[in-house]
Amino acid sequence: MLIELKIKNYRSFREETTLSLVSSADKTLSENTMPVPEFGGRSLLRSAVVYGPNAAGKSNLIAAAHFVDDFVNSSMDRKLNSPIAATPFLLVAEPNTDPSEFEITFIDDQDVRYQYGFHVTAKQVVREW
Repeated sequence: MLIELKIKNYRSFREETTLSLVSSADKTLSENTMPVPEFGGRSLLRSAVVYGPNAAGKSNLIAAAHFVDDFVNSSMDRKLNSPIAATPFLLVAEPNTDPSEFEITFIDDQDVRYQYGFHVTAKQVVREW
């Protein structure tokens, strides 16, 4: 169960952007939340909607989630020194050599909470935790 996805310097996202499924204190749509004891008793959203104008980054948010999934699931098959398909934010005056950053927090089907993150360039994993 996804708790949070953070991305930075990926496609149209220059600054850190967070998709959080942690519910607010608002009880208006309580049927769309579920308490999660493994998450300190806080509630998570059962579903979420991403909306906005054209070219606002909705598709790139989904692409970031797919990138994280693919990067992690294919990491054992990746050849040493093969290029990494992370596209950094390109609308800057100078060439962007900063790594793209990703972090995901989730609860697995054994109710264990995980937080995993990594920073990558087209050539290497710069940092992983």
